[in-house]
Amino acid sequence: MAKYLKQGFVRELEWKLNREEISYSKMVELMEEECIKNYKAETFKSKEEKNYIVFAEDSTAMMQESLIQQSNPLAKERAIEFAERIKDRDNLFCVTIMKRVSQEELNQNKDE
Repeated sequence: MAKYLKQGFVRELEWKLNREEISYSKMVELMEEECIKNYKAETFKSKEEKNYIVFAEDSTAMMQESLIQQSNPLAKERAIEFAERIKDRDNLFCVTIMKRVSQEELNQNKDE
């Protein structure tokens, strides 16, 4: 729970409680709401950001093994950093960054 509450937010609630502006149950309720809000925001953010996959093609490998995949989805900035870091290796033929899209996004783009 502490991960989703900012120290300043809790401190402000404690001050209000000490000045008797809010009750203890109201303070707990506000903390719970804040936790849920921050949890949902972090979950949405992490799902939103980590949609990029870096592919690197090795020119020295056999055809079946030539595609090396960075399989972990990355945030766009991290994918670009990773691609920049590996692009100058001698044996790489190509480095590509691809964005994963949902079926809904695919259908939406198809309609446009």
